[in-house]
Amino acid sequence: SGAEFALSATGIAGPTGGTPDKPVGLVFIGLATPTSTQIQRHVLTFDRETFKWFVSQSALDLLRRELLTVGGSAMLGRNESKADYGAKKA
Repeated sequence: SGAEFALSATGIAGPTGGTPDKPVGLVFIGLATPTSTQIQRHVLTFDRETFKWFVSQSALDLLRRELLTVGGSAMLGRNESKADYGAKKA
């Protein structure tokens, strides 16, 4: 696809579907960048709607925080600045 970043979330929002190994409320949030992969594991005790909202916002916040660190070659794997990156993607 040519994407520089990939964001994912998977889990069991409930109220049913949990098992002893994968309880209701278990969620994994992942972020892949050109240079690394991060995985967060959470067990949340929210109702289904709050669970879905919290997971979506947590995933987007993880991406937001990563994008704030984009400052050149360390994140992009190239010799570019934030301005160069934004201009290329716009």
